Amino acid sequence: MLILQKENQPEGEKMIKKAFEIWKRKFETNQLSRNEYGWLASAANKLGMHDFAKLVSNTEPQRLKSSKFYDYENLTISKRK
Repeated sequence: MLILQKENQPEGEKMIKKAFEIWKRKFETNQLSRNEYGWLASAANKLGMHDFAKLVSNTEPQRLKSSKFYDYENLTISKRK
């Protein structure tokens, strides 16, 4: 897709537009997977829809960071006998 677009092939832009429309419909119905938020924002940027890309990026669910699960103050120490 992107290679075709970079080579100014109309097929590349058509493919990006088609993918964008599919992801946009899923976005509007709250059915996007976590990965698709990034893909939709990227496609929107490629098509010059920067405000929409920013909206999508701002509504992307935040991933949990593993450091939130680790609490040095609350560790259990065990010994083997």
